[in-house]
Amino acid sequence: MNKIFVPKVTFKNIVSDEKRIITAYSRLFEIARRRILERRLLTNAMTQKYTEV
Repeated sequence: MNKIFVPKVTFKNIVSDEKRIITAYSRLFEIARRRILERRLLTNAMTQKYTEV
């Protein structure tokens, strides 16, 4: 069974600038979304059933 990939996020220098934190999280979620879509495309391609003519 596949483990869910959880990125480890640490804020060594917590900055009051919320924009940087929002940008970091949006990048993480974008990467995660891309990986989920790629995995879904791969599994859909493998499970497609082809009917012979």
